[in-house]
Amino acid sequence: ERGELLLKEQPLLVVPVVRDTRQLDAWEQRILADLADCPQQQQDSFWELADCHSEVGQKTATGIVRTNGLPIERADGADVVGLYSTMSRFNHSCVHNVNNSYQEDAGGEVLHALRNIRKGEELCITYIDLFSTRQDRQSTLQRIFNFRCTCPACSLTGEALLNSNRRRDRLQQLREALPSAAQQGLGEAVIAKIV
Repeated sequence: ERGELLLKEQPLLVVPVVRDTRQLDAWEQRILADLADCPQQQQDSFWELADCHSEVGQKTATGIVRTNGLPIERADGADVVGLYSTMSRFNHSCVHNVNNSYQEDAGGEVLHALRNIRKGEELCITYIDLFSTRQDRQSTLQRIFNFRCTCPACSLTGEALLNSNRRRDRLQQLREALPSAAQQGLGEAVIAKIV
């Protein structure tokens, strides 16, 4: 049912994010060192996660983190991701039916239903910013996760696709305009103009 808490999970491992690809070897060593401090069951669960960045049978710790790490918004602003036995396995959809977020007070990642979900329906999260056009979403997913999304939003054609892209563009404009407009007391005027 919409709003229902479906899952709460503590991370197997929390890893600082390294965005400089020249530092991947050092990042690999840091992840391996952190992983070595974990109980064997957690290590095994980590290595069972997918790695979309390497050849079959040639997993790397950085590949697993880049494939499965879910952002953790911490009070101290640190750029970290969490890896989870279950939560990291959810597939992506641009029309996701569940939302995941890290809740520090709950001690982990939580998953809530965004709408009523039919029995047997796959639970999907989103990996990317959904205010982008289909072309931009497809490009981002291919570059970061090495797959092409075939969700209902990405399968649209013709006028339906054009309308979807327009709505997403409008939402992006609104998201960009609202913070400064709200500071100036113009939030409602900006919303009325864009909508």
